Amino acid sequence: MLRKVTKEAHDFVIRTIREKGSMPTDEVIELVRGHYIFDPQAALIRELRRYVGRIARRQRDPDGTRMMFLERKSAYIVDIERCDDAEKVTAVNAQLRVQAAGLLRSCRKAANRKRELNGQTMFFNDEEFFYDLMGRQHRVVS
Repeated sequence: MLRKVTKEAHDFVIRTIREKGSMPTDEVIELVRGHYIFDPQAALIRELRRYVGRIARRQRDPDGTRMMFLERKSAYIVDIERCDDAEKVTAVNAQLRVQAAGLLRSCRKAANRKRELNGQTMFFNDEEFFYDLMGRQHRVVS
């Protein structure tokens, strides 16, 4: 598979964002623009996949809960209310659990950073973990 940008350009972009702490998306786009290799056929396929994904993500039940999910391994769109394939529903459930755990970790990291910015140097979250100043998670030893 062809890389869209060189490794050096990729590393430069990441390094620049990390040095500044935050950057507007438009500035990052301008950093990448000069190094990006555009493939129109790949762009078309990618855009069609995104469109199909948006269609699926917009499908909600009357309570507002999503009904359709893209099962990544088999690249199926699964309507979890109507799908008869237990394997696909299980795969979607596993995907959702991984995503939920990742979101929870990110929420904790953001909350810990907010506490740090408010003057707390060592912080503990509601669980049994804390994050050091580099954002690494550590288990509290009692």
